[in-house]
Amino acid sequence: MKAIQFSSLKLECETRTLSNGFGNKVILRPLPYEVLVFLLLKGAPASREELFEKCWGGAVVTDQALTNVISDLRRHFFVLNAKEINIQTISKVGYFLDVEVEVIEALEPVQTIEDTTDVELNPSVTPSHQSQEMANHAPKRDINFKASYLLVFALIAMIAATFIFEPFKPRSPFTDLSQYVQLLDGSPTFYLMDGTNGSIDKAFLTEQLGKASLANCSADVYIRVFPSIYEPGVIAMTVRLKSKTSAHSHVFQHFNVTSLTLAESVLMAFDNPEVRCELQ
Repeated sequence: MKAIQFSSLKLECETRTLSNGFGNKVILRPLPYEVLVFLLLKGAPASREELFEKCWGGAVVTDQALTNVISDLRRHFFVLNAKEINIQTISKVGYFLDVEVEVIEALEPVQTIEDTTDVELNPSVTPSHQSQEMANHAPKRDINFKASYLLVFALIAMIAATFIFEPFKPRSPFTDLSQYVQLLDGSPTFYLMDGTNGSIDKAFLTEQLGKASLANCSADVYIRVFPSIYEPGVIAMTVRLKSKTSAHSHVFQHFNVTSLTLAESVLMAFDNPEVRCELQ
């Protein structure tokens, strides 16, 4: 898409430029741009977990990071005199941007020029004159042919671009198994990415997770741990539960974990009402 028109503002996607009808413009930073586009296209309340997953790629970040981005967007709306646009905070859910959205595509459809002029052959005209008269209309038919050719070429180019660039689209590294060590195989299957330089006792963690009663929970559980940037000796954790049989997933974060309480914190992800070991 080339741009998104919503209320009195227009967002140009290639340059991340947000502008109003008076020529005032603001260039958004990448994260506010990603959050704004996600809220606009979703058209419904978005949870913090969704925003972290889609806009931060599942990276371990604090709630304050998202709050700061929302504040930046609200400030931009105010500067651009778009007071009618409001990002609503939905208690215990997330955020909602309730506006009418018009997506402007990059390519305009090519219109075929129709030749509505009928060529009437006069019987009294000699064949040479008829040929000359038909030749006079040939350029119009040529225009029709060229327009149709351009339309077909544009469609082929769009289809080819889809297949060529699809493999290069950025994807979340969260489920890249090359970054993980498998702890338990089954239902669920647990994977661990230890970013704490070996402070996690994998054998103890595996033992504790194995004792949990999670039978018939058909999910892959990706556990990522990193040292907290706020307190020494504290671990920040993000857990993603992904169904083995569908696209359903759930993200859980905890920013105050120790090696001994890691298993307990991981199992807290299953307490969410959205999960209940029914991801299949």
